[in-house]
Amino acid sequence: MEIQQRSEDVIATIRAMNRCWTEGWHEDEFRQYLHSDVVAIVPTTPGRLEGQDAYVAGWRGFCEAAEILV
Repeated sequence: MEIQQRSEDVIATIRAMNRCWTEGWHEDEFRQYLHSDVVAIVPTTPGRLEGQDAYVAGWRGFCEAAEILV
């Protein structure tokens, strides 16, 4: 697969993932993009978010608190 096609695939995946939270909260769809052992460090939470449930809970909280303008 050539670089251009890989780049387009990555961009399409990121856009699809972003739609899971910018067009309403679609948790089941959002989860499909995450590894079960995902780890994140975010500015609003001390320490690390470890595991899919913790990561999703963080995004859910963000979506509930934020006003998303599309």
